[in-house]
Amino acid sequence: SGDIDKGGIFTHSLLLAIDGFVTAGKKGYSVDDLYHETLKVDDTIFASAQDITIEATPDAEMKWPLVPLGSYTAPMKRSTCSPVADLALSLQDPVQVVPNMIVAPDAASPSFVAQSPAAMGLAAHTVQVHMIVIALDYKKTSCPLTCTMDGDNMLELARLCNASVEKLYDEEATLASVSKLIGEVGSRCGPDDYFIFYYAGHG
Repeated sequence: SGDIDKGGIFTHSLLLAIDGFVTAGKKGYSVDDLYHETLKVDDTIFASAQDITIEATPDAEMKWPLVPLGSYTAPMKRSTCSPVADLALSLQDPVQVVPNMIVAPDAASPSFVAQSPAAMGLAAHTVQVHMIVIALDYKKTSCPLTCTMDGDNMLELARLCNASVEKLYDEEATLASVSKLIGEVGSRCGPDDYFIFYYAGHG
């Protein structure tokens, strides 16, 4: 949903929405809750021309897995030179909606995909979050982006949520290396764990 030379609109909207939930003292919420709050941030601050979309899974119980264990301030709100920082600070009214959706932004924007094994009927255990972050800046092309900034911002969030996270940036993210990493991280997932694949780059 657009690059603003300091990362992408979708990721900044997502992180500002999470910031708003933390500020409101909300400890748990669905992916759909976060999706609607992300749309609210995008509409209020960025008004991006591209769409941020969502796809539903069959059940309605899925929770958003990356909830900071303590305080959290979105990168956009930390940027004193940001023209939207003051507006971002005013977003403190999270939306309540039906749970269990999967965020899937448009092509040419970062994306989030999360699959809960609970929906597959697997036994419960101590739930862990496993995450892969892929970000491409296309530095040697005519259409460069700043997606590694998005990647760094998501890495920070993941670590604040005590998630296990791996990353591949730019030339590291070959088909072979990404496929291998998916297999390695997937093999660590137990029943009820979350596997998050985050990608920032052109569609």
